[in-house]
Amino acid sequence: MADSNQNAMVPVLPLRDTVVFPKMIVPLFVGREKSIKALQTVQEIGGGIVLACQKKAALEDPKDTDLYHVGTMGNILQMLRLPDGTVKVLIEGLDRVQIETFDTKGDFIKAVVKPMSEDNSKAPELEVLSRAVISEFEDYVHTSKRVSPDVIGAVHQIEDMSKLVDTIASHLTLKVEDKQSLLEAVNLSERFEKLLELMNAELAMMEIENKIKTRVKKQMEKSQKEY
Repeated sequence: MADSNQNAMVPVLPLRDTVVFPKMIVPLFVGREKSIKALQTVQEIGGGIVLACQKKAALEDPKDTDLYHVGTMGNILQMLRLPDGTVKVLIEGLDRVQIETFDTKGDFIKAVVKPMSEDNSKAPELEVLSRAVISEFEDYVHTSKRVSPDVIGAVHQIEDMSKLVDTIASHLTLKVEDKQSLLEAVNLSERFEKLLELMNAELAMMEIENKIKTRVKKQMEKSQKEY
């Protein structure tokens, strides 16, 4: 945490359709004046910035009830103002944080946050769960074609269980509320199980999509031959 004072207000960057996990480095494009002001303030005074996802992406000026109350403390690595006025920022996720209160009234959104500690109480089964998750992720990568196969090699090198599950989650094409549920799961076994469940559902959907595509392609080829 950037500040030892638990009641210190930390600048917030509200995100549309994006959940940033700890230990991940992500590029973000920021266009809202309040958000740019929050980034500039962090650059001037130092410290971290809270990355909190909006419940509805279309909202231009989210209030406290429009934002999820679990987010990620972030560290700005690089910031670049683009000619069109938007800002490209490279942010590293640090830790999960519970957001106690939001203040949305000033020049930018601020929040009082507290760190969320990981619960590894079911540690012995984590090894089994991690192997199952990696195996399922390999199937996901080969089936979806949306993720570079190089990621599989990188995932095999990760020894930190929390980083492993967060890294895999960050590469999946999931709904925001599903990614948010993974961010909110501080019990590691629960997070692994949730991730397995979501990957299973995604793989089932992709298999149905592939069957439909194959059927449509065959039908088109048949129609062309007849024509």
